[in-house]
Amino acid sequence: MTLTLHFAKTIVTGYGPKIDDGVLLEEGGNIVLVTRSDDEVLRSYLRDPSVNQVHHGASTLIPGFLDIHTHGALGHDFIHPDPEQLKNVAKFFAGEGTTTFLASLMAKPRHIEREFLEVYGKMDVPEDGARWIGIHNEGPFLNLKFKAMMEAEGIRKIVKGEIDDDVQLTKNKLRMVTVAPESDGIEAFIEECHHHQVAVMFAHTDATAQQTLHALAAGGDGFTHLYNAMTQHTHRNPGAVTAALLEGDSFCELITDGFHIDPLVVKLTYQILGSRRLICITDANPAKGMGDGEFVFGGVECVNVGRKALTKDTGRIAGSTIGMIDAFKNILEFTGCPIEEAVEMTSVNPAKLLKLDKIGGLKPGKFADFTVLDERYDVVSTYREGKKVFQRETERKLYKILPVFNYRIWGGNRLKEKYGYVSDLPNIGECYNVIAMKGHLDCTVEATGQKLSDFFTAHRDLFKSGTDEMPVRTAMANPVIPMSIQLHPDDAYAMKHEGKKGKPDGVYFIEGEGTMVLGHTAKTNEEFKAKVDAKAFDELVRVIPVKAGDFVDVPYGTLHAFGGGVTLIEFTQNADLTYRLYDYDRIDPITKNRRTLHIRQVLDNIRIPNDDTRPVELHPFEKEGVVQTVFHDEPGVYTAGKLEIQNEGTFRLDEFYFLTVLEGNGKIDDQEFKAGETWFVPCEYPSIKITGKSCIAYVTYRREGKI
Repeated sequence: MTLTLHFAKTIVTGYGPKIDDGVLLEEGGNIVLVTRSDDEVLRSYLRDPSVNQVHHGASTLIPGFLDIHTHGALGHDFIHPDPEQLKNVAKFFAGEGTTTFLASLMAKPRHIEREFLEVYGKMDVPEDGARWIGIHNEGPFLNLKFKAMMEAEGIRKIVKGEIDDDVQLTKNKLRMVTVAPESDGIEAFIEECHHHQVAVMFAHTDATAQQTLHALAAGGDGFTHLYNAMTQHTHRNPGAVTAALLEGDSFCELITDGFHIDPLVVKLTYQILGSRRLICITDANPAKGMGDGEFVFGGVECVNVGRKALTKDTGRIAGSTIGMIDAFKNILEFTGCPIEEAVEMTSVNPAKLLKLDKIGGLKPGKFADFTVLDERYDVVSTYREGKKVFQRETERKLYKILPVFNYRIWGGNRLKEKYGYVSDLPNIGECYNVIAMKGHLDCTVEATGQKLSDFFTAHRDLFKSGTDEMPVRTAMANPVIPMSIQLHPDDAYAMKHEGKKGKPDGVYFIEGEGTMVLGHTAKTNEEFKAKVDAKAFDELVRVIPVKAGDFVDVPYGTLHAFGGGVTLIEFTQNADLTYRLYDYDRIDPITKNRRTLHIRQVLDNIRIPNDDTRPVELHPFEKEGVVQTVFHDEPGVYTAGKLEIQNEGTFRLDEFYFLTVLEGNGKIDDQEFKAGETWFVPCEYPSIKITGKSCIAYVTYRREGKI
């Protein structure tokens, strides 16, 4: 059998502290070893070419979730057994990180109940998706007063021998039942259930605390959806909830959707009972995965609006629409518990309740059932017995990026005229073609509707940049009068003083001819400061001519300003921090104020001397029909250039890259483009074919150390 090593930034086993830089070794669907990547035991496996290696990057690897209380999904209600629907739901659950689940049923008249139990007995376990291990029968021995959504005709008193019959009908697929603990014959019923290894849970009950404690002492295992459909903890009439809070060994289900139980009550319950006794459940209804709209649940007409499901006639709660990944995230948020305890409540405890020795945690001998989460704890992939049963789809295609526009005091409207940009702003001084600063300047990915920062976070596999944030940016500008004289600090200064990155600049002039400030004439700090104090900026700054086709590198700490009459595109890392030295004492006609100057910060960061910077000497070369010019190539910062195509050519980079069309129109593969548009190309994408006469700028990011 093949051995496979799974590497992750963090592995949470469910049995103790999380493991940083963890490795899970799997063989034949079973776990062989879970340890740190520097464990000497791994050396022989790492040297063995027959051992597969799967690197999950900066992900967290946790045991697959167990959803032991769910009534269906995708429009399918488990009270209507259907093998094909079960397969579909199993695959859907795997996308939520679930590797094992029970099909929860509702109370129905006995003749109907026997029919669907018999059908389930004949159904096979789906090979793909989450593992279906059997049935949770939520009834029928419940209290009519607390029937909730249950059909009254299906609720009845305990009938001796009925559990034996159910186990036979289901061919031992009955795993858990919910019963009212005050029921006559509860002791014999619990004994009968345990004889068949069926867990006994309490809910839909009018029991007193004493009655509930008596049933727990008789062997009851715990509480179905604690707080819901049961007598409460009150100071004069303590009920089932009181017994749950008192008794020290029973398990308690919690529906952690923030709707069935207030988050503060979830937190208090966790503080009282601890993670050892809690089990997070979904109690999901058939509408899960279907969005807003009407649906039928257990024969009752319901409506789902904004992930809240209610019955149409009474408006009572009708189950939830969350998945186990939501329950997991919510228990972390509501209680502040460590991830180790969240894993205990979503994986380890439900396996203990159902006495599933091979399921529920990550340690040698157990099934290799695990879920891989990204930095936001969204599900990336799910494995069942070492086989991948879910992989988050990230389509490798070209994505159009929609720009962000900014008014500038010095800006004109050439970008509107040249590229047809539409904006209500008085001018488009700057057009950010590529920027991903969450909560600030953030482009939009047209195909998904996501902000670029969110797209990067959700689809890191399309970037593989090894960075916490999307690392590059580009912006076009059209100054009609000079920009402010300014500089950008380096990262060290910017992080220390502003808590953000600095930025170097690289600027390519698309059209026009003019001048720009680039550097200064001062030989010492004292000379520089004296000229600033005297406002002798004409003597201080160094002015050079620029024209279309020039590229100017503007390193950290370099004094610069672009004059009017040019259209340009700027390349840099994903940052937006500028310190102004001089702004010509002008007043912004929109804000009616002068813009802020940053004299002290400029003095802290100015490069001295700085009288030698000039346009970069460019060396274009032709390859596969494309004339390529590299403007700047600095691993760990940014790489940029331009592509010129006369008729047709091909281009490829291993890294992700953005293309901004400066001139012309045509096609990239089968995708039509026009001037002014920006397109994202994922990493490891095949060569693109560009047709049509055009000039296209590109920007990418290469990791440090990569040649």
